[in-house]
Amino acid sequence: HRLGEAVDSRDLPRSLQKALDQNRQGPTFVDTFGKRELTAYVGFADLAGYSTTTSGLRPREIRDYIYPFLTGLLESVAQVSGLVDKTIGDEVMFIVSDPEEQEAPSVLVQIAQLLGFFHNFAYREQERYRFRISVSFGKLYLDRIETSSYHEWSLFGEPLHIAKRLLSLSELSESSPVLAAIGCVADDASANCPTLAQVVGMCTAYRRRWTSRVPLCDKMKGVGEVLYQVIDPVSQNH
Repeated sequence: HRLGEAVDSRDLPRSLQKALDQNRQGPTFVDTFGKRELTAYVGFADLAGYSTTTSGLRPREIRDYIYPFLTGLLESVAQVSGLVDKTIGDEVMFIVSDPEEQEAPSVLVQIAQLLGFFHNFAYREQERYRFRISVSFGKLYLDRIETSSYHEWSLFGEPLHIAKRLLSLSELSESSPVLAAIGCVADDASANCPTLAQVVGMCTAYRRRWTSRVPLCDKMKGVGEVLYQVIDPVSQNH
């Protein structure tokens, strides 16, 4: 989502790349959501054992190993008109929001679809990758950070912090093609936000790709009491 700028030494016209603007067809994400508070889902995905697997490999070999994983996740997010905010190594940060801010079920179906796409991708690539997903939801603020020569968009809000904390849960380190955790602030009463039970219920009901464990409440560093549930993939052999 950063603004890349290349200037030729012969003073040719500048070449601009605005990845955030080109992430989806139609009105750009920033035109739709920018510089305001929105109800959204934010999540992270990364590979289990990535550092160990790539230890000793040359940079190009690491790229060749991780590239299909990154493109698979990016393609999944694009299918629900979501935004890939950034990739760092094996980690992908994504956002899914309702442009109309109408009824919660609209975007709720989108996140359920996305987790279904992640599930299918995990089983297609289970011989090569095992990964984990974290998702949180609630009120977020999308703003533009800028100077006279550079600008980029950035996201703010507790759901972002919660999603990051959930990704490091010990439960997600278990051996499986993919595991996911969904969570929110324990006492969140934000307008237009579904409950954790509604989100998990939709994600497990949608095409029966996931089953849920019991909800847990835990105090997490920097975010306080967090209500969350781990969901397990349903084997495609079933």
